[in-house]
Amino acid sequence: MTNENPYIQIGQKLSTQRSDKKITVSELAQKLKISADYIKKIEQGEFDFLPDVYIRAFLKTYAEHVGLNPDSIINEYNALKKPPLPDETEPNKSDVKIIKPKSEYSVKQNRPKWLFYALGTLLAVILIFSLMNKKDSVPQPPVNITIEKDSTQVVDTPETPERQPEKNPELVLEILATDTTWLQITHYDSLVDEAIFYPGDYKRWKSDTPFTLKIGNAGGAEMTLNGTKLGSPGKKGQIKKVKISENGFTAITAKN
Repeated sequence: MTNENPYIQIGQKLSTQRSDKKITVSELAQKLKISADYIKKIEQGEFDFLPDVYIRAFLKTYAEHVGLNPDSIINEYNALKKPPLPDETEPNKSDVKIIKPKSEYSVKQNRPKWLFYALGTLLAVILIFSLMNKKDSVPQPPVNITIEKDSTQVVDTPETPERQPEKNPELVLEILATDTTWLQITHYDSLVDEAIFYPGDYKRWKSDTPFTLKIGNAGGAEMTLNGTKLGSPGKKGQIKKVKISENGFTAITAKN
């Protein structure tokens, strides 16, 4: 087996076409509104730096700008992502042992005869013993039971209402894209949204817990929280992960 990156052929095809069109990496990055580092990674066949949906979008846009068929590039990418089917082999019939169950008749034939005699004797003893007890039993007179009423009065005590837990204040986050960027945002602790934003795109989220934001072009979006402008979480081209709360942006490092 070889450890060669299977996606390198796609990257080389794109890189060759870009060179033939006399387009530099920086020029293409400016046209596509993405980082030049992304262009280099794509041409090197390194597609694990972003989620799959963004890689497909970048490959399609790249191919269109250098004059290649985007559908052909996407189909080639999809073909390389499909895992090989496992080999299916049938079991060797000679290795399969078939065990035939014994017939009901043969099982009954193997039961010992003394077992039937013992069961018959036991039933006879039980029958005689029950008849003897029936003759000796004397009916008992009925017992009168008097039930006295309880004169204790029950006083209803009003229930104390349960104290409702205090809810966290609702946060409203608004994002307006000023440049092409991708982002991943977590709200309500577990709900996750992912999207590619283009200049002019706008979206609004609500949450009662702080937001967690990962953005691929930190300077490509302006953010507002509860009507207060926060600005951008970083510079253009930066990949940043931040927490957004009432205190503004808080950077999240690998240790966090």
